[in-house]
Amino acid sequence: MRAFLGKHRAGAVFISLLCIEAGLLGILVNCTGILFSAVIAEFGFRAGDLSLYYLIRSLTAAASCGVLTRLFFERSAKAVITAVGAVSAVAFGLMSCFNSLWQWYLSALFSGIGISFILVMLPIVINNWFAKNNGLLIGLAMSASGIAGAGYGQVCSVLISRYGWRTATVLTAASGFLVAVIPALLFLRAAPKLDLAAVRAQEAAARAELREGQNATQLPRWVFPLCAGVLISVMSFASLSNQMPIYAQSLHYSLEVGATLASLTMLGNVLGKLSIGVLADRIGIYRAVKLLVAVVGCALLLLVFATGLLPVLYVAALLFGTIYAVGTTVPSLLLLDLYGKQHYKPKVSRYQSLSAVIAAFAGALLPYLYDFTGSFAPVFGLGAAMCALALPALGVLHRVSARRRAETAQKNAA
Repeated sequence: MRAFLGKHRAGAVFISLLCIEAGLLGILVNCTGILFSAVIAEFGFRAGDLSLYYLIRSLTAAASCGVLTRLFFERSAKAVITAVGAVSAVAFGLMSCFNSLWQWYLSALFSGIGISFILVMLPIVINNWFAKNNGLLIGLAMSASGIAGAGYGQVCSVLISRYGWRTATVLTAASGFLVAVIPALLFLRAAPKLDLAAVRAQEAAARAELREGQNATQLPRWVFPLCAGVLISVMSFASLSNQMPIYAQSLHYSLEVGATLASLTMLGNVLGKLSIGVLADRIGIYRAVKLLVAVVGCALLLLVFATGLLPVLYVAALLFGTIYAVGTTVPSLLLLDLYGKQHYKPKVSRYQSLSAVIAAFAGALLPYLYDFTGSFAPVFGLGAAMCALALPALGVLHRVSARRRAETAQKNAA
């Protein structure tokens, strides 16, 4: 067994990353909306009331991201994942005992730990183990959450129908923990064993090269805020996927229809993450992101105007799910293109923290817009407007990138 793992260690590590993404994000995060639709039906809570759960969870994730990332890479990766998985599963499972809103808010403080550093950790581990096709591998790994969310979403719906949402909550918590932690204990390693002296020498050489070319390739300070603003303004509406079961209920569809819509958004999640890397290689990252944003905008409009056409709503939910790529796969690719390999990693970490905070507030406020208006149409319409505004901003970033490349090429030629 050891000989096999030694020969195929990188593949085993990749499998463990798939399982972490599937268990912590795909099951424990993406299935929350299905459970909440049953909770709302029983207790009569407003959609906005439970949306504060997402706000608190995201703020906890942003606050704990740096600490857990550092512990993961500097201490024991397996111990950190085990602890994070246990805390997340217990916080999720205890919801089966809740009867008051404040209990869900308290649970969110601990649930956020499970999603705090996954989006930062995963691409770094992949870059540590793989030298080629990293973009495709990152997209594949991140798509595991969508696959698990789509598959287990249907299971969760059946469990709620047969045993009630309280029993379904416990079973979901146990499933998420087992899927994420067992493969991590068996296979996960943050990085291969390397010659530390050689690594330090490479880092010193990289820093020297960076200092030499920094003046020629430095971008204006407004580029990062613009890039982050474009992505966050669109990604903030991804939280609406958690509201799909409630959206279906508002249109007088059954819980099963709501679960199907939620599952289709998870399939769209997979589709977006897998396709963005391929499209970026073929037509360029900026054209690919523009196409993705346009698809999301059209899907939101379909959700507004096709409420009586269930097959169209299914298609719209599938296309809307591609929005997840805007917040996961796209930032690393876009920031890599803008800042280069030496600059982009801290930018990605900064973006994820900023995105978690802003998207958290947006995710909490948007359901209240539904509560006040009695319709999801204003929410979806606002999302479509944000997508339309993002398109020209992406064009500006494209021109900045082209100018930086031209300046770098001119410097190298001289």
